[in-house]
Amino acid sequence: MSLTHFFEIFGGVSGFLAVLGGIWKCCKNYEIKYDYEKEKKNVTSVLKHAWEHKGGKFPENISFGRNYNREVFAKKKDGSWDINIKQGFGSVYIYLDIDQCPSWEYNNKHHYLRINIKNVVKDMKIQFQQKFWGDDYESGGHDTIRQDIKESGVHIFNKKCLITDDPDSVVKREQLGVHITGHVKDIENVTINEAYYGEQWSFYRLFCCKKHINTLLCRTKKKNN
Repeated sequence: MSLTHFFEIFGGVSGFLAVLGGIWKCCKNYEIKYDYEKEKKNVTSVLKHAWEHKGGKFPENISFGRNYNREVFAKKKDGSWDINIKQGFGSVYIYLDIDQCPSWEYNNKHHYLRINIKNVVKDMKIQFQQKFWGDDYESGGHDTIRQDIKESGVHIFNKKCLITDDPDSVVKREQLGVHITGHVKDIENVTINEAYYGEQWSFYRLFCCKKHINTLLCRTKKKNN
């Protein structure tokens, strides 16, 4: 971030010097990343895949078609996922595939998925889900680890990776994502407009004149750093 941005945010030299002193103290104990806005990806580049299921009320006179990336319940729009499902028509799982344990030291072999979701209302059935299989998506378990999403906003799914270095482990592949079903009520214009999968950070949005100008990533330094 340039000095000009700091002056705009904090107002004048005295404000800048005070902030600079605080940042210097923080730098001793925290890692700060300034370029998230430049490197962040579209949601559809993180949660690349969609699997749609037919519900019991789906009209028999309409062909459902394929399940994978069908793009009827969940459509890609300007790099985001836009989801609409009539009650009883079915569900969609929007996800990423994983075939190795996260290598980032800070994560301690945990997945870290962060999303921003809009237009979630009461009684909608939306969940993070972590699924796992053997080599061929047939062997091993199909069990699911779940976490409810009950409101709009930022949500984080931080769960241990089930893939290990043990050659006898039955878990060889995982899927991590968001499951949305119209079983309970209509899903209308639910949008996932931000998704991050990677090293664990805390996210801080910076504003100037009510306009978002940057996002800082911050975390406590590990003691062995």
